[in-house]
Amino acid sequence: MAVLTEVVARAGDLGLSHGELIITAIETTADRLPGLLAPQTAVGGGLFASRRPRPERAEDGPVGVMTYRLREGDFETLDALVTQFGAFSRNHLITTALAAFLAKA
Repeated sequence: MAVLTEVVARAGDLGLSHGELIITAIETTADRLPGLLAPQTAVGGGLFASRRPRPERAEDGPVGVMTYRLREGDFETLDALVTQFGAFSRNHLITTALAAFLAKA
């Protein structure tokens, strides 16, 4: 819930919609997202095929709901980034990017 409160406040401070803040957060943190979403150490590689461990889900208290609007093409981009960065879902990607962006802001 803390991230949601910060998102609403930061979007207002910057004069951005929630969707615009999400895009800004992802673009600003893109170089760090792979490491934030999943550990970089590989598992296996000896007897078993090398694989990246699954990212852990973070529990940060009560769930809040934030609505946002994006263009249809933006959702396609989000889906591609989920796959590229190894996120569990769009929400995992967005929440991680927003938390990292707000921590730096």
